[in-house]
Amino acid sequence: MGFKLNKWDKRFLEIVHIMTSWSKDPSTKCAALIVRPNRSIVSFGVNNFPQGIEDKPERLNDRPLKYELVVHSETNALLHARENVAFCTMYCSTVPCCRCAMSMIQVGITRVICITPSEDYISRWGDSIKKTIDLFVEAGIIIGWEGK
Repeated sequence: MGFKLNKWDKRFLEIVHIMTSWSKDPSTKCAALIVRPNRSIVSFGVNNFPQGIEDKPERLNDRPLKYELVVHSETNALLHARENVAFCTMYCSTVPCCRCAMSMIQVGITRVICITPSEDYISRWGDSIKKTIDLFVEAGIIIGWEGK
């Protein structure tokens, strides 16, 4: 934290913002983009159910069930990458949960840039956000977001 986003960071966050509309989740639409150090795209993901699992409204509107079935956008981006993503940047539609953060740390992501989380998101996921930031700081991962 504490650095200014460059024009490429802002451009990739614009792509992430557009990608959030691809999510079928009615309440929280998330997207993630993995970018190489040379600013070329490796992979992307949105939050959705696994392949072959139908996006039925009764599943999407049942929060406890949805939380069990959904694959987070960051995890989807990591799973879709067909190469080593060490030293890459992950652009996210919001601060990742601590589970996704651990996966990002494990594969060697070195920067995480997020769209500024909404007050609603912070109120619902504040504890997880704090854990994520603490994990990233301890692992030496650069984290930043719009306006920060």
